[in-house]
Amino acid sequence: MTFLASLWRRASGLGAVLGAGLAIVFAAWLKGRQDGKAAIKLEQEERRAEAREVRKGIDDEVDGLGHADLDHRMARWLRR
Repeated sequence: MTFLASLWRRASGLGAVLGAGLAIVFAAWLKGRQDGKAAIKLEQEERRAEAREVRKGIDDEVDGLGHADLDHRMARWLRR
């Protein structure tokens, strides 16, 4: 009976060590996942800001065109 008790004590100690190791690995995985999401979100926001700047430049350019210039520029988008 003492053999089983000592075996159980070793197994529970080993289980605690394995559980702690798994918890550390899971925490590292979770942290990496959160960092990855944050990096992608930042990259998307930078792309959106750049697209807004390009759009604003084009809108400003089109707003400054006269009627003839506007018709000439937009002719390729219209059906004939």
